[in-house]
Amino acid sequence: MKTYVYASCPTLSWAVSALALAGCGGSTATALLVVDTVSVDPAEASLETVASTTEFTAVALDRSGEEVPGVIFLWSSSDEAVATIDADGLAIATGTGSAVIQATMPGVTGSATIVVGPAASASPGR
Repeated sequence: MKTYVYASCPTLSWAVSALALAGCGGSTATALLVVDTVSVDPAEASLETVASTTEFTAVALDRSGEEVPGVIFLWSSSDEAVATIDADGLAIATGTGSAVIQATMPGVTGSATIVVGPAASASPGR
């Protein structure tokens, strides 16, 4: 069985400790994967009406841009009066305006923008 230990630069000492503890398991192989960035897709979403939904996804990437598997993100909205987001990345428009949607793991955060309202559909390329 392969065990992955995730770390971002600010929490590297925590990851090294976890790596040392995880290495005590005999047949368990442990790999230290350092997360450098979190990419959120789509980077920008536009919804015309309240109660509309859109789904965001996040991917943790190492320094070489390779995906780090199995990372669980905490999702949040900068303005829940505009949009809320659940644990699976599903955003629901709750009012008009714009908000920043964030996917966070310890030490690393990725973000996207959501705009709700009729003006959102009038933007070029939408």
